[in-house]
Amino acid sequence: MTATNNPAVAPARASIGPAVQAGGRAEWDEALAAYRTAKTNLDTFDARYINTPKELPIGPARSAYVDSIPRSAWAESERLAEIMYDAEERLMPIPAPDAIAFAAKFLVARGEGRTADGYDHLLEAEAARLLREAMA
Repeated sequence: MTATNNPAVAPARASIGPAVQAGGRAEWDEALAAYRTAKTNLDTFDARYINTPKELPIGPARSAYVDSIPRSAWAESERLAEIMYDAEERLMPIPAPDAIAFAAKFLVARGEGRTADGYDHLLEAEAARLLREAMA
C-alpha cells in the first residue's frame, strides 16, 4: 500500500462523535498531519531511491541491486523513518477524538501488514472508550 491509498495517510475527513477534551481535536489533527507528512516523505523517497523491483526474486541479482543503492540513500531513508517514528510516537498516545480518528490510528499501527503489537492495549482501551461514549 502506498501513501496515496493508505487511509491512515489519506486526507482528513470530517469528524463525527463527541470531542475528547478542549484542545484535544487540535492536538490530534496536528499530530496526525505531522505523521502523514512524515510517512508521505518516507514513502516518496523510498519509492524513488530505495525501491527494489518486486519481480526481482530473492537471490544474487536482488542482493546486487540492493548493494548498488548508495549508502547516502539508505542513510536518508533511515533519517526520514526516524522522523516518521517520532511522529507516530507523538500521535499514538493522544486519545482519538472520534471513530474516524480511531480508524486512522488503528491503520497507523496495523495498516500495510504492520504488527505494531506494542499498541494493542492502547487500541483496545480506546475502542472500549469510544464504544462507551457511543452507547451513553
